[in-house]
Amino acid sequence: MNRLQGLTKLFKKSSDIVQGRTDHQSKNEDSYLMDEKFADSINIVSQNLDEILEDPEALLYFIQFMEQINTLDYIKFLLNTKAFSVAYPPCLGEAALIYDTFFTSSSILSQFEVTDVEILKNGLAAESITNTIFDATTETVKKLINKRYLNKFMSSIFFKIYLLERLNNGSISLLDILRNETLLCNFIEFLENENERKYLEFIISVNTFLEDYQTDLNGPNLTEDAMTIYDKYISLQSTENLEFGDCIRVEVESLICTSVTGIPSSKCFLRPYQLSKKLLQCKGIPKYINESDCFDRLKVNLKFTIEMMNNEIIEGNRMLLKKTESVDDDNVSICSSSGSCVPMTPREHSL
Repeated sequence: MNRLQGLTKLFKKSSDIVQGRTDHQSKNEDSYLMDEKFADSINIVSQNLDEILEDPEALLYFIQFMEQINTLDYIKFLLNTKAFSVAYPPCLGEAALIYDTFFTSSSILSQFEVTDVEILKNGLAAESITNTIFDATTETVKKLINKRYLNKFMSSIFFKIYLLERLNNGSISLLDILRNETLLCNFIEFLENENERKYLEFIISVNTFLEDYQTDLNGPNLTEDAMTIYDKYISLQSTENLEFGDCIRVEVESLICTSVTGIPSSKCFLRPYQLSKKLLQCKGIPKYINESDCFDRLKVNLKFTIEMMNNEIIEGNRMLLKKTESVDDDNVSICSSSGSCVPMTPREHSL
């Protein structure tokens, strides 16, 4: 029996979990397993701007990326305003320095709304500031970075090196996998080999159902989608039964067939959804990292990609240097006896 199947047996005791048990140790165990935030709270690989700014390792690579494309001022601004926002009491001199550094025609002033800049000017002039004085401009810069640069960073050699370091440390979570296409495809291959792919497919199906729930309040459509998931993973006749027990099945049925609105509850799959995520996080991922060829192959492929990208960068720099040397050679200057220098005619125009 593999580890995933072992944990599945534990989850089959769901009727005991729902009804409650008197045994103190069992209650503690169930409390841990039924913590709805458990799988969602584990996030190792930073993949959005706020996470990157809080992760020293990711931030180091993001700084290098932004410096390479001559947009480092944005990060400097965010780091300075972040430090200012937590200072107590707020320092007028520090606020003035941030304004003088970044709100100039040669910096990032053009990205801000005129009204936001006026608020800053007036606050500084009146010597009346708070820790939130840069909040509006900070949000503007974050939106700009998210729109223009974040996806480019995620596909850059800098992020791939950062990701490989995290993978080499054995650090990864289900949340990381669900947010990264490369990790997701590799993890699916592992689960396929373990005959446990249904748990991940169920999680993805519920995620789609919840996304549609926010935009489509059409009862028949939501009911049809919910029943499709129920028939495949929960019902007694399901083709990919998750085997979480009758209590879970009855609970899902009652939340799909609500008598009040006729629309399935948004929480109809909550219990099996959380159990599936915790099953994969607690048992599936440790085996994936420590025992599977899929994970090893992922790291090898990622390392190869990094080497290829690095070679392309080196070759690009070499060609640029060669082109620069050629231009310099075509514009060699000769000095007259008086010391003045006269550029030679470029070769392609010489007689």
